[in-house]
Amino acid sequence: MTSYYLSLGDSLARGDQPDRAGASVPTDQGYPDQLYAMLRPGDPGLRLVKLGCGGETTTTMIHGGICSYPGGSQLAAAVRFLRAHPGQVSLVTIDIGANDPDGCITHPSLSKIASCIGSAVPGTAGNLARILQSLRAAGGSRLDVIGMSYYVP
Repeated sequence: MTSYYLSLGDSLARGDQPDRAGASVPTDQGYPDQLYAMLRPGDPGLRLVKLGCGGETTTTMIHGGICSYPGGSQLAAAVRFLRAHPGQVSLVTIDIGANDPDGCITHPSLSKIASCIGSAVPGTAGNLARILQSLRAAGGSRLDVIGMSYYVP
């Protein structure tokens, strides 16, 4: 029987890695690819579906704007996939939010950076709650969703 592992989020979920010149390029060495390779021997029908998008923020994951998806956003595409495959998605991983404070880093002083991040964090947390609620509503209460923790970008 076919089952699915759905990978969501930013460049970490996509599997982008820097090349020798420092440019991000798609690779099959991201954590979803490695986790999939470890899980597949125990579940030969498992298929990896990667919807991650380099540069994605919680806002663009909800509303779109960076990568092109059916339905306009990564979240809409994920919800559509979950609804189209009821009971067949065995795992969802998500990493999102590290790109949200990027605009704060360009401020000229440490106090302005701290103030910007202080106001950005509640918005990111609210967006993350909305994303997770949408995934849970589409995939059901038994859907396994694993969120990744982050290094400080």
